[in-house]
This record gives sequence, C-alpha cells and structure tokens, in this order.
Amino acid sequence: MKHIVILNRMPIGLAPYHLWLDKTQYQLHIFCQSGTFSNEEKTKAHYLGVYEYDNYTLNGNIERDIVALGQEIEIHSIVAFSEYDIIRAAKCRDALGIAGQSTQSAMAFRDKLVMREYCQREGIDNPKFEAINDVGQLCRFIETNGYPVIVKPRVGMAGAKVFKLDNDEQLRTFLEQHFYYFTDTTIGLIAESFITGDIFHVDGLLANGELMLVQPMRYVNSCLDYASGNKSMLGSVTLTEDEPLYQPLVAFTKQILAVLPHCGTLAFHLEAFVTPSNEIYLCEVASRNGGAWIVNVLETRFGINADEINIRLQASHGLERQWTDKLNAAPQGVGAFMMISFADEGTHQHIPKQLDFDFVKAYEPSEREAVDADNSRSVFNVAANIELTAQTIEQMYQQIEAVERCFES
Repeated sequence: MKHIVILNRMPIGLAPYHLWLDKTQYQLHIFCQSGTFSNEEKTKAHYLGVYEYDNYTLNGNIERDIVALGQEIEIHSIVAFSEYDIIRAAKCRDALGIAGQSTQSAMAFRDKLVMREYCQREGIDNPKFEAINDVGQLCRFIETNGYPVIVKPRVGMAGAKVFKLDNDEQLRTFLEQHFYYFTDTTIGLIAESFITGDIFHVDGLLANGELMLVQPMRYVNSCLDYASGNKSMLGSVTLTEDEPLYQPLVAFTKQILAVLPHCGTLAFHLEAFVTPSNEIYLCEVASRNGGAWIVNVLETRFGINADEINIRLQASHGLERQWTDKLNAAPQGVGAFMMISFADEGTHQHIPKQLDFDFVKAYEPSEREAVDADNSRSVFNVAANIELTAQTIEQMYQQIEAVERCFES
C-alpha cells in the first residue's frame, strides 16, 4: 500500500478524496482545516491519518508536520489542488525527495514576475512589466509606459487586489490605501502595461507530457471588472473548434507550457489577452484547474471531473489512465458558467430561488448574506452560480442576457 499525503482546504463534500483515490492501492493522510470532518465520522474513517489545523491557510506547522511524517513512513506522493497549497506541497516534496511538482515549478506558476521572466527569455509576448518594491519604481514605470497600468500582487488569485490605474488621482489613492500593505507584508507587487483586447482562458490536463484535455473559453466580463465592482457578473463561454481563435489559443498554451518548468503532469488554467489585431499576450497561468464553475462546465462537456483526475494523476505521478474511457474527446455544443456577485451594501438584490429555463444545467443560489462588504466581489462569496448549455455561441449569449435579467431588482 502506498502512502498519499493530501493537502486540503476544501469542505470534504467538495473534495471526496476517499472516493477519488483507489483505497486498495493507497493509504490516505489528510492535512486540513479544523472542523473539516465535523459530523463526518464515517467519512473520516476512510483516512489512515487526519491532521486538523486552526488557521489552515497560514499555518506553517503543516509543512513541518508533513516532513516529520515523511521521516516515519515512505510517502509515495503529495497531492493538492487549491492554489493556496501549490507552493507548500512543492516545498514538502523537495524536502522529502518526492517526485511531482517542485518548488521551482510552483513558483513559476504562482509568482507573476518569475512567470513573465521565463516567457521573456523565450521571446513570448508579454505586457511590459517590472517588479515594484518602492514608490519610485512604480512612478518611473508609469512615466516610461504611461497610463493605464495594472498593479497587482506577484502571488495572488481570482483577480483579488488587482488595480487598474488610469491617472494620477487613482495612483495617489492606491499609494494612500494599498501600496505598503503589499510591499511590507507580501512577496511584493508587479506593474504591467495595460493590454487592450478581450480576455480568454484555456483549461486542461497534462499527464506525463501528454495533453489529455484542453478547452479555450472567452470571459464574459473580466476578473478585474468583477473584483473591482465594475461588473456584477463574471462568466465564460466555451469556444468550439471551428472558432477562429480556438487553435491559436491552444497553440499559445502549448508554447507557454513548453517554457515553464514542470514535471509533465499538472492541471492548468491559463489566461490570455487577445488584441483587436489577434495578437495573443499572456496574462497569467496557474498549475491548477480554473475556479468558479469552470470544472463543472468541463465535466458536462468531457464527462470527467477535472479536480478528481488532477488528484489521481498527482497520486500516480501521471501514470493512471483508468479514467480515459469516460473522457468525451469530441464535446458538442457550447457550455458556460455565470457567477453573480452580491449587490453593494445597502442595495436591494433579487436572488431567484430557481431559474425555469431548459438551458440552465445547474443553479446554486447562496443560502446566506454576503460575508462582508469589503469581500463582496470575491469568487468565494457569491450570490449565485449558474451553468448553462447551448447549441451555438450566439444562442449562449442570448441565454446569458436572459439569466442576468432575472437578477435585476
């Protein structure tokens, strides 16, 4: 029996590793947030070791305890699919000499500066960029490149704390309210020139160097628009293979994956800008599946749960293929997800209990109020999630408009 260490920050109902992984081959050790198994004693019994932690996301004892466990037993693999756990899992692998994604690889997919430097060395189109460690650097970057400029954490996610500065007034506000939070308490900031165009993402799975699944999608609004409050809905629509940008986006994704260091087995979520003249620029790429309901859309189209397969591939070091008979290699039609934000504080919001449309594949309205006004645009704090299907892209956009009207006050 092989020992598998699991890093998990999700509710166990959303990440049932004991169902995903073959327990006739593996013994499971899970490191998780305190309370993960509350009222789940039967589920807990499927795990040989359960290690629960307060303050899981920021708790450094997790790495320490995994390394200590690795000195007592032979750990076959360490698996994780949350962005929060990518780097800590890699550091544990390196400390114990376990195959899988290394710290060098994890940083290349997490740190936007490292990511862009890899691409720049290979001649891949980037926005102009610079690491920002003091106010003078940011001001000089703006003087050289002009407005608008994007400023964001080098290590971030879901469009959180990404700022688009259009003028000196917005720069002054950013310096007053946000600058030293990042430069004093985190890995730092990166400034980038603004790219005019549409934003796409490409999601997929790589196993031992073989591209097993790939799906380009066009964002409806952007993560930046959603997180900043400019738009109340974030979504994306799948591209069909006959779309003009489908193959260029797939080719660009392969180019990026060929440049960044990795072990040959990973899930990926790449975001790219496409200019009006169809030039493609990297926004960023992560070694994980896309968030929100992207995995749901992929499952409807391809017949597999990409989070489950990601974990199974990590556990087997990319070797397991028992899932491929379920993989639909030629999905039909168009898929999409929508994520509706909570309204601004003090604003009335209508959240339907159900959506009576045949094209709505799944609908999940929130059962609670927004967590807080400051976090109301987080992908973890939404009023409703929706998955839709359609025969054509034109039909899909009409359906999205129809659903949006249901949330109007």
